[in-house]
Amino acid sequence: MDSGDNTIGATPMPSGRTQATTRRTFLGGTALVGVGALSACGSDDSPTGTAIPPTETSTSLPPVPKLNGDPFALGVASGDPNDTSVILWTRVITNPSKADGGIGSVPVPVSWEVATDAKFDSVVASGAEVATADFAHSVHATVDGLKPDGTYWYRFSIGAAVSPVGRTRTMPTDDSQPSSGQFRFAMATCQDFQGGRYGAWGDAAKLDDLDAIVFLGDYIYELPNILTGPNGDTSRHYTSEVPTDLPGFRARYAQVKGDKQLQAAHETAPFFATWDDHEVQNNYTKDVDPELRQAGYQAWWEHMPVRLPPPQNGELVVYRTLDVGGLIQLFILDTRQYTDPGACPGDNPVGTVPDCEARSDKDRTLLGDTQKAWLLEGLEQSTTTWTALANPVLFAGLVTGTVEDPATKAQVPTFFQDTWDGFPAERATIRSALAKVDNPVVLTGDYHAGFVFDVNDTDAIPPAEGPAVCPEFLVTAISSFLFSEDYTKFNPQVRYFEAKHGYAVCTVTQEDFSCEFRYVDDVWDADSPITVGPTWAVAKGEHTATEVTQG
Repeated sequence: MDSGDNTIGATPMPSGRTQATTRRTFLGGTALVGVGALSACGSDDSPTGTAIPPTETSTSLPPVPKLNGDPFALGVASGDPNDTSVILWTRVITNPSKADGGIGSVPVPVSWEVATDAKFDSVVASGAEVATADFAHSVHATVDGLKPDGTYWYRFSIGAAVSPVGRTRTMPTDDSQPSSGQFRFAMATCQDFQGGRYGAWGDAAKLDDLDAIVFLGDYIYELPNILTGPNGDTSRHYTSEVPTDLPGFRARYAQVKGDKQLQAAHETAPFFATWDDHEVQNNYTKDVDPELRQAGYQAWWEHMPVRLPPPQNGELVVYRTLDVGGLIQLFILDTRQYTDPGACPGDNPVGTVPDCEARSDKDRTLLGDTQKAWLLEGLEQSTTTWTALANPVLFAGLVTGTVEDPATKAQVPTFFQDTWDGFPAERATIRSALAKVDNPVVLTGDYHAGFVFDVNDTDAIPPAEGPAVCPEFLVTAISSFLFSEDYTKFNPQVRYFEAKHGYAVCTVTQEDFSCEFRYVDDVWDADSPITVGPTWAVAKGEHTATEVTQG
């Protein structure tokens, strides 16, 4: 199932209009559909060519219903900013334990404000949306007409109820550099609620210099309760069954997003989010049940601050770019929706399989034909100082051991075949394209440990021979159970490995790209001390990272 929605050139708008082709629309691929009515200050023509929807007037808004409780129980968020626009998100919900969120089926008018100061003395944009039950009373408000490279504060209100205040950022214009001289973002992944507290998010929320947060997938987990805290602590157990439909997925998001430390992180900086597998089903591929996929995708969309339309028929194009002026372009990938099933037979509890000939079939795809074409053409046209992939699954390659082939008695290497190791021909194509751009970097999630790899231009097993194309920085899990097995003895391309919970903070300048690994000492302590691990960096013009500070 490969979607043709994300085409090169003009992007279809939900109303049937077309979006003018600019550098951002060509690379961004999709346009926003708001849940309700939108309004913003600014001209009638947005910088990306998208027509601003008509402003909802106070006379056309529905009345404010009686709400029994805090309607902003899941907090607020922003996401997918460009140089003049940002998406603001909230979900109207007073009782997260109820299927209807305690709101019922009534429409709810939700007002929003954006200001240049945290006290809202200088409001520069305001508007209203109508939150409906069709999309779990979620709000995706598009704010246009903002100044590039700016810091803003935002809030929502429903009658007398006022939300927490969030901080957001716009990006620099196409060819300019950030006024601060850097782009600094947190990178995170894998936050199984039952796996522990969100002390890592609590730490990230204290960083007041973040320009963005890049989330690489597994925002929720569809698993049953299989983990318990110290002394039999079940306070993080899921209160709903394994989700098989839209209400089930909504219940998971409501429980996860109720966490105050996660909410604080969302309030700190705009998110750029993609998904991995657990938003639908463990290790799913393109042949997963389409009804399950539609339910998982819709619930993800309802709860993420994304500049995307809601899914239709189990499809949602989420691959797009984050453009930070002339400094860095980040290609945000989808490595699940279009993915071929595993080629090699056999499996075990950790998901590794022995190598097989079918794995190297040149027609096998992780990205799907359309996303692959979009990525290759985007890489070819990239002109920024740095070019990076926000890539949910391991790219460089990792041998997990060997097993004996019963027929030949030879030792055969084993792999995680739901990573790029299951698609070596397509990986070689992407790797060759990365080798032709200036200063490439790969950023990865999924694997529950911290790594730094050399991405080498080789199909050898293990992929330890050069020349190196770029570094891969792989961030550990926020709270999901750790993969503590040390495979470095099989993999000389591994430069760094640490199996602890946490996240990373990356800083991009004209001269280097660095990632600082930050670890929580105790994942079950919400206020756990943070250990600042090593910082690894790659200098402009180089292809391998070096450890510049030790933890």
